[in-house]
Amino acid sequence: WLVFPDRAAPARLNRFVGGAAMAAVIVTTLAFALPHYRSEAARYAMRREIDRLPRHPLPPDDERALMTRARGEFAHATELDPANARAWADRAYAIALSSLREPAQTMQFGREAENYARRALALSTMVPEFWLRLGVSLDMQGRWLEAGDAFGKGLSLAPSSPQTWYYQAYHLALNPTGKGLAVAAVAICLRLDPGNREAEALRQRLADSR
Repeated sequence: WLVFPDRAAPARLNRFVGGAAMAAVIVTTLAFALPHYRSEAARYAMRREIDRLPRHPLPPDDERALMTRARGEFAHATELDPANARAWADRAYAIALSSLREPAQTMQFGREAENYARRALALSTMVPEFWLRLGVSLDMQGRWLEAGDAFGKGLSLAPSSPQTWYYQAYHLALNPTGKGLAVAAVAICLRLDPGNREAEALRQRLADSR
């Protein structure tokens, strides 16, 4: 029998190798991207609910239930993607908000929130909110000086953000020696965001305590 060379074989091999490489890229991309997108979707939806609270307050029991659900959703988001820094920061946020309704656990919650805030900062030190979450967690533990350093770093990253000035004012107001500076900080916050209800409430509280 005469054997004729299969001139199409190299082309088929190249197509096969190219297809296999493309499939590997797609599988790898999905393996890394899918958990992140699922994590971020869970985090974002829950964070939106929490962010509505200042404008649409809930009864205490409903707010407590929301925080319990938020802690579960943010925990799930970090399990889906441990590299989702915002999910770690939001876990710290939900814990801090929970302590407002469960003050007896403030110290315990503060330690837990600190752990989550530091997980976020281990992934990025350039997001101001992560420093604010750390500052709040340290204040919850009575570590006022350390908290001041954290708030200062957040403020240095976002000096035009009303949120960073509000947190700075709230932190300063925790110490009687810082009330004058707190008044100045909350005034800056309200210049940047005149409709900030939380800042207005803090300014009134500072005025009443003089």
